[in-house]
Amino acid sequence: MIRVAIVGLGWAGQRQLEAAGELGRKIAVTCLVDPDGDHLQGVTAPAGTERLTDYSAALADPKIDAVSICTPHNHHAPMAVAAAEAGKHVLVEKPMALTVAEADQMLAAAAANNVQLYVAENASYTPRARFLRTVVTEERLIGPLTAAAVTAGFRAPNFGYPGRRAWLTDPAHGGTGTWMLHGVHTVAELRYILGEVKTVYLCEHKTASFERRDLEGTM
Repeated sequence: MIRVAIVGLGWAGQRQLEAAGELGRKIAVTCLVDPDGDHLQGVTAPAGTERLTDYSAALADPKIDAVSICTPHNHHAPMAVAAAEAGKHVLVEKPMALTVAEADQMLAAAAANNVQLYVAENASYTPRARFLRTVVTEERLIGPLTAAAVTAGFRAPNFGYPGRRAWLTDPAHGGTGTWMLHGVHTVAELRYILGEVKTVYLCEHKTASFERRDLEGTM
């Protein structure tokens, strides 16, 4: 039995809490962590689940084996490193981090403390992705593949998330907008279906004349 603390009880954290309940005895969510105490108390969870507003208290608890980090993107790296240094295994929501340097720090911390680190990227586990991988690798129906194209974007030029999800449109917290929200899924799915990347070429252009928010950053 792996005893898990879910950190960040927004949309992703609550979906993970629901999924954990479907896994039966493989894991047990024993602790929920969120800085918003009022919101935390309103989250439905099994009786006896501990609720904390202090992340460090969860890391200090020897009864917790692993943490699942479902916080805004800018917190992924520091929280994952702190968890690894506390001897906790780490599941972190996508994107892994805001920069390659942060991702390297997370990997180094996990290796140095002999804990497991995994990114919760689910695109390659969908029936669609598995079917397409079979079609491509076995060259069934379509023959050898020579090109693939995908699209991803916000639903509106200045799409705003209300309430607790407003950070998604803030570059300091959410990163590069649609690249972080959707591009991570796209790249993961393409790698799963087509194989590892050999070269990268990027071209960016404006598709509409709407005034947009500045969501530039590092992919």
